[in-house]
Amino acid sequence: MNPAAVNDEVARFIAASLIVLDVDTQQRPVLLLLDAPVSFHPNGGWSRQLAPRPHWMDIVGRNRDSLFALKEAEIAASRMWEENMPRMPELRDGDRLVESPSFEQAKRFYLDELLMILIEYLEKAELIQLAVSAVGDLRFDRGVVDAVLSRHNHTWQATQFMRSVVVPILNFESQLEQINFTDNLRIRRMSNEEKAAFWSPMDSNLSAYHIPQLQEVSFLAEANYVAPRAIGSSTIMIPSLKQLLTALRLAQGGDVGALAFRDTLLPSFVSRSYASGQLPDYWLPTDIRPPRYVLNTDAATSVLELFGLLTRAKANGRISDLDTSLRRFNQHYSRRFDEDKILDLTIVLESTLLFGDNNELSYKVALRGAALLKDQVPPADVFRLLRDLYKARSAIVHNGLDSRAIEKKGYTAGMSVGDFVTAVAQCVRIVLARYLQAIDIGGSVRKVTESLDSVLVTQLQPDIT
Repeated sequence: MNPAAVNDEVARFIAASLIVLDVDTQQRPVLLLLDAPVSFHPNGGWSRQLAPRPHWMDIVGRNRDSLFALKEAEIAASRMWEENMPRMPELRDGDRLVESPSFEQAKRFYLDELLMILIEYLEKAELIQLAVSAVGDLRFDRGVVDAVLSRHNHTWQATQFMRSVVVPILNFESQLEQINFTDNLRIRRMSNEEKAAFWSPMDSNLSAYHIPQLQEVSFLAEANYVAPRAIGSSTIMIPSLKQLLTALRLAQGGDVGALAFRDTLLPSFVSRSYASGQLPDYWLPTDIRPPRYVLNTDAATSVLELFGLLTRAKANGRISDLDTSLRRFNQHYSRRFDEDKILDLTIVLESTLLFGDNNELSYKVALRGAALLKDQVPPADVFRLLRDLYKARSAIVHNGLDSRAIEKKGYTAGMSVGDFVTAVAQCVRIVLARYLQAIDIGGSVRKVTESLDSVLVTQLQPDIT
């Protein structure tokens, strides 16, 4: 490979392209993006500074054909193909793999790569200030070209990449500065600079509506991974990050959650350094301030154990019977209304304690729950709690009652409806943990449920007095 030869031809393409774009931006309107970077302040609070800038992808896109027609584009693409920079991805002709693509077959791939380099150059060069009238003055800067290409040269020649996926953790505080789950997965403190880098006004997965939540974040979950060229790290790492968040929720009460993830290629690019996505099962309501989740040393041990159980259950395929239970458990955190939480938590218990059963549901849920939790919660308390849970669930589903009406009806085990939901959620945590432990030693959801009935039968004693 000869990076210097490729760089020279790409630089000539960029210089020629600027002439085309200069003419276009003087003759046609320029679409502006309202960039508004966020600053998070050490003493709390945040601020934004609006900064309109040209939509370079739109400008380059509308000139695609003219740019592709440049002789400099043909020469640069040909040189990239000759030097295999970047490495050509798999090319197929129908179902047949093309082993050694010709230049004509590979040409479009390299031309598209040139356009992305051009967009990155325009963004990094900062040639356009705030005034739209300045768009007609595009100057070539070889230093900026070389800075852009130095990063591309690294990734063009690589067969695999280091990637980093970051998830800011909402409503979370830890007495430990860092918790390591694996060699490449951890929870650690998040700086204000990292918050500003995470939030992007051009990212459709986050908006200004989410800034106050991000401002209050103290910690993040972070996963680093060496990924093959064709595989994004989020494909590999997001399941582990979700298991980490689920383990936090299973370990103790307190509403902990996440908004989104950001997947960054290292070293980072200007235009194409990251991908992002939402984590809807881990959202928290934005208009409610729930109890803050505080992780201490003892709880951290439980979180690590639960993460191990979830990871092994996923690896051996036994997690499938608990998929619905875990999803509904996670979703109850995002509900604004207690009646919706009651329905989610009831479904969790039905899909575990009633696995494969369709008769005498409320009685069996209460009885099996009491048996399963007997060494942690008095059985009579669990029985009453879960019997009332079923009464509340039926009142919601069949009579359309809301949480206040349920409390007035006396279907909350003598508690306020908020305390009732909290108590049920804690029982659900214990139930899910017990099922995960059983799966970990070769059991199944069905076997656990059957064993509970067996225990109840063997403990029956005849009354002979």
